[in-house]
Amino acid sequence: MLKLLVSGALGYFIYKKYSSSRNEGSSSEPEPASESSGGESSPVFKFASGLPDCCTSNPEHYKVVAEIPGARLVEMELKPGEADKEHDHPEHSMYVVQGAKMKLTPPPGATEGSAELELPTGAAPVIPAGKHVVENVGTTTAKIVFVEPYPTCKMCGTVAGKQAEKMKTDE
Repeated sequence: MLKLLVSGALGYFIYKKYSSSRNEGSSSEPEPASESSGGESSPVFKFASGLPDCCTSNPEHYKVVAEIPGARLVEMELKPGEADKEHDHPEHSMYVVQGAKMKLTPPPGATEGSAELELPTGAAPVIPAGKHVVENVGTTTAKIVFVEPYPTCKMCGTVAGKQAEKMKTDE
């Protein structure tokens, strides 16, 4: 069920945000979600690394644009030559809106080293949990949206060829 909610919310966001971006001055674009809704604070990420999440450590590059049941939709933008500060993520699903060449230190699934990756427009990888720093080493601005499940919600899908745990429901 979460997988359907995530793909539906992600698809709707991409359609509304990026199909209307050609209509300059349009007021139909969604406003970013606040960190709290209805007076309640959002679940807090507490990583074993002790590092903050991407939106806390890098508000100039990452912003929460929607909150959906059990997860949040995050938008990332990195211009050529820009790098973010070290941060951590839970396992998450991405969609590359505008591709770029990125350097990840460490690369997904590793604990050390770095790798330069060409992220093509339209790619939709599932990224394992972990800390890293991202630098845009290409010539185009990277625009990526991703869904990060809150700690109370298990991810559906596959990571590195292994089946992730299915979401547990309260039935």
